[in-house]
Amino acid sequence: MNNLDLAPWSKRLLFCAGLFAASLALNCSVSGPLLAADRPPAFVEPDVKNPVARQTVSDSLRAFRSGNRALGITLLRRAVKLAPKEGWIHLLLGRALLQLYDPASAERELRQARENGLPDELVLSSLFEAMIKRHEENKLLEQFPVPANAANKKVSAQILSGRAMALLSLDRADDAAASMDRALALVRDIASLLDRAKIALRQNDPSLATKFIDEALQRDPRNGHVMIAKLEDLIRSNNDAATLAFSEKILQQFPGDVETRSARIDVFLKNNQEAKARTELDALAARMPQARIVQYYRALFLSRAKNYDAAWKVVQTFPPNFALARPPFIIQLSEIAIKSGHVEAGATILSRALAYAPDQVDMRLRLATVRLSQNNPHSAVLTLEPIKDSNDAAVLDLIGVAKLQAADSKGAVNALTRASQLQPQDPQITFHLVQALDENGDRNAARALLKKLLASGRKFDDLGKAHALEYSLR
Repeated sequence: MNNLDLAPWSKRLLFCAGLFAASLALNCSVSGPLLAADRPPAFVEPDVKNPVARQTVSDSLRAFRSGNRALGITLLRRAVKLAPKEGWIHLLLGRALLQLYDPASAERELRQARENGLPDELVLSSLFEAMIKRHEENKLLEQFPVPANAANKKVSAQILSGRAMALLSLDRADDAAASMDRALALVRDIASLLDRAKIALRQNDPSLATKFIDEALQRDPRNGHVMIAKLEDLIRSNNDAATLAFSEKILQQFPGDVETRSARIDVFLKNNQEAKARTELDALAARMPQARIVQYYRALFLSRAKNYDAAWKVVQTFPPNFALARPPFIIQLSEIAIKSGHVEAGATILSRALAYAPDQVDMRLRLATVRLSQNNPHSAVLTLEPIKDSNDAAVLDLIGVAKLQAADSKGAVNALTRASQLQPQDPQITFHLVQALDENGDRNAARALLKKLLASGRKFDDLGKAHALEYSLR
């Protein structure tokens, strides 16, 4: 990924999307059947009893395999009408709708699958995902209480896992960890291990996340979801050599995997190896020349060449839900909009993605930064409100700056004091705290802290402003 012209607090490498969710969201195709790969392993087409509906389901899966998701959905809807009592069809349709950002319709189909007698162990995980995407976390916790006993270990574990992810969505990471640990004590399956890794990341414990991912990889080293999780783990660690090596291993098994190919492009661009990135893009385009992911990277290359207007024209052809599950893509798209002079469009791209994934801190920071650049600090403060209790110094620094510009000097002092305690050697944070103390009327504290800062000799972006403030405080 190329370096964006962002404030320091938002310069991070993120890569967080599941294999099949991302591929469907980007209107791409991975090796092997899309929907079939994401359906319950127990499913076989003869499970559909109605012979006409069975053929329609078969045709729909063929459509998904060819990348024609619109036709696949249409055929599944037709199969539902042909056999409305067949739970399997409702389940397949529900899963497909989940990946197409229609959780309301997905939930309806999944509940119908349960009513039609499909076992909970096949339906619950998808139903929980739909409810969480609809922000029905409290409803989930109420409708599916902690199992009183573990007569059916698999179902009990699924309920505990679903509750864990709902709690995580409510920012109750420690409670989520406890619930997921109980689930793992009953059934130590791949999905729960990967979800436990997500919780560990939210708890700012990347080493624990790696531990769970590595266990999942050891249990099933050829599982596509696990391999992608490990790839993401390597990217988070900024180990580019290991990322490229592991991506080659994935491509040996899944030569057409979009997620892996795009990861390689991002790593090469991050290291300014544009020729290698173009080679990867050519390989991707050879398989799917009209795919959105290919168009995205073409826009990105145009942007890197400073041809922002042409890049923006490409971006404008994307549907509104393009790449909602890919924060790095969203940030790049918003940057293209901003650099082409469409600042509000860039903010809208970020806002739409945050409505889908409100827990994405980097997008939230970027949107707040854009609002500050628009001289709208109150909107920036509102954007940052959900993460006001963060223990990240960079986050607290931005919150403090936003509050300072919004004339909330007391709130700015509180946030920047915490940031300074976390990063006492950061001169830029220290200067922001000096400004907040001055605005809050505590000139003596501001003067003393500024004197100490300038005596340190450390360089920072606002050094000139610091000297000017020193003069005014004499």
